[in-house]
Amino acid sequence: IILDAFSEVYLWRGSRSPLETRNLGVSLTKYLYKNHPLYKRPSWAILEKISENFEPVLFTEKFCDHYVWDDSNGSIVYS
Repeated sequence: IILDAFSEVYLWRGSRSPLETRNLGVSLTKYLYKNHPLYKRPSWAILEKISENFEPVLFTEKFCDHYVWDDSNGSIVYS
């Protein structure tokens, strides 16, 4: 999964993702980081690869308290 937050670009890689998929993700993320079609990133922007279960706070905070699992219908809903 690629998360582009303008000054932060993350590539999240699942623990069971195939090597070929990971390599493609790295290539696509680097391209997006350097060549975004709508804007130029600041010089201090970060590009980070993240492995499943080792997510840093800067990454996980993008998802906090926005979506939750609803057991009644088995889906993710906006909170």
